[in-house]
Amino acid sequence: MQVLVNVNHGVNKCYLLSFPGDMTSAQIRESLDNYPRSTAIQRLLKKARTFVEIQPHQKPKAAASARFVVSDSYTTERLG
Repeated sequence: MQVLVNVNHGVNKCYLLSFPGDMTSAQIRESLDNYPRSTAIQRLLKKARTFVEIQPHQKPKAAASARFVVSDSYTTERLG
């Protein structure tokens, strides 16, 4: 499962996180719902198996391949 994280606190970077196969979307959603956004993003970064910094021109393709797109102000989930 992949999650695209937009970090906007003066950094303006994007990271594509990959999680092990046993991580479910419910666990990611729970982490995003139960913690403040900055804490939830830090927890996702720690739990990720790998994360790669995404260049601005690669962002649309990375967002299309990710199950979740997470930012400081919004979260979107791709269904299906």
